[in-house]
Amino acid sequence: MNNLNKTNKKENNNHLRIILSLILLICLFIFYGLKKNEEIKTKLTPAVTQEKFIQEVTKLYTGFAKMKKDHFDFMDRKPKHVFTEKFAKYFDTETTCNDFYKDPCLWNNYTYKTLDGEIKPYFFGRPDIGQFITKSGALYTIYSDKDNGLSIFIDINGTKGKPNRFGIDLFGFYIDTNYPELRCMGEIETPYVSINLYCNPYNSNKYNGLSCSYKAALENDYFNEVFKLLK
Repeated sequence: MNNLNKTNKKENNNHLRIILSLILLICLFIFYGLKKNEEIKTKLTPAVTQEKFIQEVTKLYTGFAKMKKDHFDFMDRKPKHVFTEKFAKYFDTETTCNDFYKDPCLWNNYTYKTLDGEIKPYFFGRPDIGQFITKSGALYTIYSDKDNGLSIFIDINGTKGKPNRFGIDLFGFYIDTNYPELRCMGEIETPYVSINLYCNPYNSNKYNGLSCSYKAALENDYFNEVFKLLK
């Protein structure tokens, strides 16, 4: 009987050791995962977070609301630098950009990558409306389209902040000047509606990431998911 008790006790101890080892292993995986996420976030300087995205989007919509209240003329775009200066006054602007190919307003086909990080995005060319940088370091780049709308791309941590990828730190918005109405790129009646095509990390095309602002605004875990692309 004593031998049987000793055997059972030994088996129980072994079982306990296995459970403790598994718990320790799980803790190590969790710790490593959290540490890895923190390392990724540290590399994204200034940090790219959901809070940063919300702050910049809130500023955009607040500025746009003031424009509507003031009956801002979105169609009077000549000369363009004057339009940009007027537009920029509705934001906490640090500087307007006259040279699009020099820091801190660098904007060319080498600056950014698509959401999947595999290819260079569609190169829009020299911004035909203008650019400005806010005091928080965000870069606004504005283009017109054939329907007289305005496409606004916001690099929420500036060109020097990594990773410079559509859908992670660069997001698109659209002003329909007929109403006028401001929408996240990806919403109905914006140029890049399909999230499956234009905000899909497993899809490779030169527009991938352009409609991610809509998805980022809807999904609370959006940034946790896209950070996984950087591992």
